[in-house]
Amino acid sequence: MASEDVIRLKLSTHNGLELLNPSGSDIREALRGLGADNMYVLLERFDANSRPWAAGFAQVGFPLPGEEGWTVEYREGGEQFQANTKDLAHIERLLSDYATGRAGWKEGLDWQLFMTHDA
Repeated sequence: MASEDVIRLKLSTHNGLELLNPSGSDIREALRGLGADNMYVLLERFDANSRPWAAGFAQVGFPLPGEEGWTVEYREGGEQFQANTKDLAHIERLLSDYATGRAGWKEGLDWQLFMTHDA
């Protein structure tokens, strides 16, 4: 498999959309498609040692009735963190930066440890 064919990211949504190595516009379009019938966007990151399981992920959940703002989560290693925001433009930047591996992609949200997993 050529290096350009390596799956580094997989975007999936609640309604069944799956894209390999999505572009920034793919991510924005998926986020704008969130709604009561399409509750989440998930970006899974793979590396050479993580197949078949993702090395980490970032995801966004559509607000449930009574909730204010979007729920954003990410996992690194055995820890999963969660934050909330009302700013969809911030989420678009966050996921695009996560996808490209930009340092500081988590900045600007109040992340709380949500759960731990066996590494």
